Amino acid sequence: MTSATRQHQQIRALYERERDRLFRAALRVGGGRRAFAEDVVQDVFVNLLTGIHRVDDGRDLGGYLYRATMNGCFSRLRKEAVRNNPLVALILGAQTSPAPSADIAARLDGAHRDALDALAFLPSRERVAFCMVRLDDAPLADVAEVLSVSVPTACKLVQRAEAILAKRGWGQAPTRTTTTTAELTVVAHG
Repeated sequence: MTSATRQHQQIRALYERERDRLFRAALRVGGGRRAFAEDVVQDVFVNLLTGIHRVDDGRDLGGYLYRATMNGCFSRLRKEAVRNNPLVALILGAQTSPAPSADIAARLDGAHRDALDALAFLPSRERVAFCMVRLDDAPLADVAEVLSVSVPTACKLVQRAEAILAKRGWGQAPTRTTTTTAELTVVAHG
């Protein structure tokens, strides 16, 4: 068996092991949009395949792939923010507001839709930082790496996200109009 064949088999096994976890993370950050999540995860694995010669055989790539997925989500959210800028919209035409894919939305109850709405309200950096730290238990150092900021700045982004969500009623006792940590966690892992 050639080295390239062995590496491709390792990538296939890695894909089978990690794809669902990465898809759920991207789906959550992307506001329940299946196409968003599929594109991000596909790009992560295509980039891994194109750089396969740089992969260390003994390295566990799960953490790297998660960070690459969050970085891909952040890049897409930034591009969407530019396209949704009022000046750009005036020139290019208005974009439709991103909504969860129909198959995803059909499986969500009201509380879970509220949770996705709460996350979608966050600016892209805060959304990625919040999801990584509060929903996926990622260390702040990983957030800092993904967002190209210092660890203290990553901490501030999470705090800013929590403040924004608190103003919108997140984190209070559950009611019809508030989203709790448990509901966001279900969206994260559901």
